[in-house]
Amino acid sequence: MQVVFLAAVNHQTVISGRTRRLAEAMAREHRVYYVNLPSLRHPFDVFKKSYTQEGVTVVSLPPLPFGWALLAGKTSAFWGKLVSRFLRFFIPDLAQSTMIVSSVWWAPALEHLKKKIIIYDCLDHISVMAPKNYGAQAVLLEKKLLAIAQGTCFVTERQALSYQSYPYSKVVIPNGVPSSWIGAPVEPVLLPGRQGAPKIGFIGALYRWIDVGLIAATARLLPDFDFIIVGPTDDNGRVTPLTGIKNIWLLPTVPYQEVPKWMQAFHAAIVPFFQDIISDNADPLKIYEYVACGCPVVSTYRFNAIPMYIATSPETFSQKVTEAVERGRYDALYSRAILKEHTWEARKVELEHFIKRLL
Repeated sequence: MQVVFLAAVNHQTVISGRTRRLAEAMAREHRVYYVNLPSLRHPFDVFKKSYTQEGVTVVSLPPLPFGWALLAGKTSAFWGKLVSRFLRFFIPDLAQSTMIVSSVWWAPALEHLKKKIIIYDCLDHISVMAPKNYGAQAVLLEKKLLAIAQGTCFVTERQALSYQSYPYSKVVIPNGVPSSWIGAPVEPVLLPGRQGAPKIGFIGALYRWIDVGLIAATARLLPDFDFIIVGPTDDNGRVTPLTGIKNIWLLPTVPYQEVPKWMQAFHAAIVPFFQDIISDNADPLKIYEYVACGCPVVSTYRFNAIPMYIATSPETFSQKVTEAVERGRYDALYSRAILKEHTWEARKVELEHFIKRLL
């Protein structure tokens, strides 16, 4: 079949996402398109020819300005017609495609398309999906998308329960990890820090759902441990609490294919989410990736069925970090046993079954 992923992030973003991994898994048996969300951050992508990577054909639309502003009010219909025309131009046999939509931004365009099956892949809480000033508009767009879609995927049971009034077909398909990462014999990178000090790692986006204050407090309580924080931030002021602490190293994003080498070098990894509506609807990819690479995980929140140490205050969090380091990293057999049903290949099969059910 032909599957079109209408994405929420650019295909080449350094923070790899669920949509790209599902698209690559599906492309092993199906014809797959990945459509980048139009963005002024990547204004020249449209001048690139569509390219194929890992079997996925990547398409970029023109960088239509004022996206969220134009989606408000009377301009929404015009905006949707314009985007739908671009989609029909770039993708052959669009009406016969199964469309997996991971951003509510696409809803006005979908109203103007002849479509076979539309699935809303609900990745996070709606507040994550739009700029802060357009939260109310995002909620309205999500209602529109839910009315258009024949089915919806959720990443956790808890998230699905919050949509229990939604009458159409639902399925829970959590995130996953490349099977090639699980227990792979990878040479670890040489991390910064002091020789002999346990290395506590975080790899991911330092966005508003990450409790940087908890990281800072934990690092102060564990002065003999080194904290290696790797990834981008959407606000430089957000990481201010982490600067000036001698046992914290703030590092830029590393390429996705290099991530296992970093995780192999950690004694333990942390997932310091705030406990709020965002974490209630989240299923961080990094948890699966940490465990695949042998890292015990210390988290403020329990996500799905992956084993982890749970703590919320700086005191208990530091205790669990210490306990995780003392118990040691996971061996390859343990990681495989935990993740044997949590690979992207397994998720692809679950998604195929859901599509067939809808058809």
